[in-house]
Amino acid sequence: MGGAAAGAMDANAFNAAVRSAHDGVFLPEVSTLTYQGVFNEHSYHTGGPEDTHQVAVAAYAARGLGSLGDPDEVWVACFLKSCRDGQPRDHIAMDLIVVLDVSGSMDWSVDSERLRTTENSRLALAKEALTSLIPKLRPDDRFGLATFTNEGRVIQPLVPVAELRHEELLQQIHELRAGGGTTISAGLQAAVQISGEEMPVGRHRRLLFLTDMDDMRPGQLDHMVATQSERGLFVSFVGIGMGFKAELAEQVSKHKGSNYFCITQEHELRKTIVDNFDWNFFPAAFNVEMTEQSDTLQLSSVYGTPYDLRDELVEAEWMPDVHRFYPEEFKSTVTTFLLCIQRTVSGLPMPALQSIFSFLSAGVRSVIRVDTVFPSGVQSDGAVDGGLILLRLRGRGGGQVRLTLRYEAAGQFFTSCQDVLIPKDAESAPAALAIQKGVSLQRYVEACRAYLMLRDPVLSHSPGFEDYANEVRRAFSQLQDLQEEFSQNAANVDTLCPGLRDQLTAFTEMAEKHAKSADALEMENKALHLEVEQLQSKRDEEVGRLENERNKLRAAVSELELQLQSMAISYGQVEQNNAELRAALDRAQDGSSAQ
Repeated sequence: MGGAAAGAMDANAFNAAVRSAHDGVFLPEVSTLTYQGVFNEHSYHTGGPEDTHQVAVAAYAARGLGSLGDPDEVWVACFLKSCRDGQPRDHIAMDLIVVLDVSGSMDWSVDSERLRTTENSRLALAKEALTSLIPKLRPDDRFGLATFTNEGRVIQPLVPVAELRHEELLQQIHELRAGGGTTISAGLQAAVQISGEEMPVGRHRRLLFLTDMDDMRPGQLDHMVATQSERGLFVSFVGIGMGFKAELAEQVSKHKGSNYFCITQEHELRKTIVDNFDWNFFPAAFNVEMTEQSDTLQLSSVYGTPYDLRDELVEAEWMPDVHRFYPEEFKSTVTTFLLCIQRTVSGLPMPALQSIFSFLSAGVRSVIRVDTVFPSGVQSDGAVDGGLILLRLRGRGGGQVRLTLRYEAAGQFFTSCQDVLIPKDAESAPAALAIQKGVSLQRYVEACRAYLMLRDPVLSHSPGFEDYANEVRRAFSQLQDLQEEFSQNAANVDTLCPGLRDQLTAFTEMAEKHAKSADALEMENKALHLEVEQLQSKRDEEVGRLENERNKLRAAVSELELQLQSMAISYGQVEQNNAELRAALDRAQDGSSAQ
C-alpha cells in the first residue's frame, strides 16, 4: 500500500522501451526506471492483512544479502499496510470528473511515439476503459466528462449517476475522434467549469486526466495539481504512452490526494482505472512520515519512496506526539533543557522548541514523508501489491532499529512505533522471503540504472571518451554478473520475482548492443589515434629531413662566406701591392724628370 504513496506507481515506461527496442540501440532514459516503480509491480507476503489501522508497518531485517555478502551490510524491509488493502471503497459518495485528451497524438499506438492506428490507438483504449469505469460508480456518486485539444469542451456536466442517460453518454464517448493540438490547461478549465466554485463537504472529489502527457511540463503540472488540491479536488494523471518521467511523478506526489500512472499496454489501463478503482482513487491517509533511528547502525540508503533517487538523507523533524518513542538519553536531555528554560524565561513557543529538539535529535532519519498514501490490492494468496520501502544500513553485531510511523486520517494524527531486531550474523536468522525478494529487486534496478546513466555517449574525439568506454564496460560487466548469478539461482529467483530474469535478460541484450557501439567507437577512436600518430611520425621525419637540409645549406653558406672573406683579403692585398707599385713608379718618374 505504501507503494501507492504517490510517486512512481510502476515501471511500465521502462518495460515498454525494453520491449520495443528489437532493432538498433534505443536505451530508455534513466528516469523511466525507479526503485519505487519496480517494487510496486510485485506483491509481498507480509504476515497477513492489517485489520485495525489505516496505516501500519510490517518490518523484517537481514544481513549479508548483497552481491558480496558483506556481513556488515544490513537490510530492513518496511511494508506499509492498511486495513483498507483489498477492501471495497468506503461508504462516502464520490464526485468524479474525467478529462480526456482527444488531440492528434492520441491516434498513435499506446506503445509507440510514431505509429498511428485506429483500432489500438491511445484514444480507443481510453474510451474503452472509460465505458468500463462508469458502471463502477454508485447511484449517489456524481460523474462529469470533458475533452480537450487546444480548447476544452464539456461533454457531460456533473450529475448523479442515477440521473445519467447512459446510452446517450456512451454514444457520445464512442463518437469522439482525435485531432488537433494539446493544451492541458484547456482541459483543466473545462473540468473546473464542470466542478463549479463550491466544494461540497462529505464527498470524495477527484479529477482524472487521461492523456499522453504530450503538452506536460513539471512546472505546469506542479501548479495545476497544487491549485486543485487546495480546493479539495484531488488529481490523478494516467499517462498513456511511453513518456513517463520520474520528475513528473515527483511533482504529483508533493500534493495531497494526487497520484500518477503510466500506461504502455492495453491491459494496464483497465487494471489502473477499473480493476483497481477502489484503491487507486481513495486515499487511506495523509501526511505520512516514517522515521528510523538506531544506536548501533548507520543508515546509508533508502529505496522505494518518491524521493529514493536523491543522495541526501533527511533528518526527521521532532513532533510532540512522537516524543515518547525517542531514546531515553534524548528524553532526559529534553527534560533538563525544559527545566532550565522554566528557571530563566517564561517559556519558548512550540516552533522554537521544535527546531531545538530536531537539532538535538540528530540521527533520527526520515525514511518516507509523503502527502498521501493509497490502499493496495491483495492477491488471491494474500500477498499485498507494492508497499515496500527498503533500508540499507551498516554496522556490526546485533542491535535494533526503531521505526516510528506518524500519519493523519479522518482529521486526527496517529503514531506508532516498532523495534526491529537486527541479527548478529547471516546464519543466526535466515532472511524472510519478503526481504529476499526486495533485495533482489533492488539489485536489479541498481544494475540497470547504473548502465542507463551511461546512455548518452561521449564524443569519441573528446578527452573523456576513454574513461567513458571503461565505465560502459564496467557497468555492462555488472549486468552480466547479476544475470549469471540469477541464472545459477533460477528456481529461487523465479519463485520470488516472477519475470525478473526475463526482464534482466532483455535489458542486458539491449545494453550489449549499446556496449558494442561504444566498443566500435573506441576502436574507431583508437584507429584515429593511430592514424594521427602515424601522420605525426611522418611529419617528424619530414621535419627532421628538412632540418638536416637546412643545416647543410647553412654549412655551405658559411663556407662560401669564408671563401668570399678570403677572396676579399686577397683582393685587398693585390690592391695594396698595386698602390705601392704605382707609388714607386710615380717616385721613379719624378726622379727622372728632376735630372
